[in-house]
Amino acid sequence: MSLSASSAGGIQSFSYLGLGYRVDWPVNIILTSGALEIYAEIFSFLMQVKLALSSLAEAWCSLKEHMHTINQNGGSGSYKSEVLHFNIFMKLRQQVNHFVTTLQQCAVTAISCMLVQVSTLTKESGQRYDGF
Repeated sequence: MSLSASSAGGIQSFSYLGLGYRVDWPVNIILTSGALEIYAEIFSFLMQVKLALSSLAEAWCSLKEHMHTINQNGGSGSYKSEVLHFNIFMKLRQQVNHFVTTLQQCAVTAISCMLVQVSTLTKESGQRYDGF
């Protein structure tokens, strides 16, 4: 199955997908239902970022195929114009890909740091934590 955002639902096409987990005692002392809802929202956001990256990878493959078509039509009058537009589109795709990849890395790093801090604070205080 392709994760293309160009499908009917776009980036929201996986909005039905969620993360649910029921925890029993004594884990529910630390992982409350409120905290699990926050984790589910984070999971959904990270899935949307992953979907965007997958779509950009598919765009890369399509662009490579299109470049072969442009090169085969090298003698046509519109060749220079097509190459110019292709190069502009490739640069745009590269910049968007860089942004989304950096966004994903920053989000994962920030979430990891928060989880470590929450874990440390929870252990030190001996209390349950209901959210960020």
